[in-house]
Amino acid sequence: MLFYIHTLFAEIASIENMKKTTLTSILLLFITSLCIAQSKVDLLITNANIIDIRTGKLTNNMVIIVDKGEIINVSSSTELTKYIANQTISAKCFK
Repeated sequence: MLFYIHTLFAEIASIENMKKTTLTSILLLFITSLCIAQSKVDLLITNANIIDIRTGKLTNNMVIIVDKGEIINVSSSTELTKYIANQTISAKCFK
């Protein structure tokens, strides 16, 4: 009888570990998908120098994100990987 009780507890522990592993795997996949999700846009303009019209501050090496004819975001070049563009141009050629 004691052997059966021990086996039962071992089975329950095994199922609990399996549940934890499965939940951890699902959570990890979800977080990974959020981290690598990319937005499709029409145009990325890289290497742009942006002047803040309120402060007059110049910020170099920015990215202008354009979709459907509208600027949807201006961000640092480190965020470039968040977007997939139909076309990418460099603002350096306009100097």
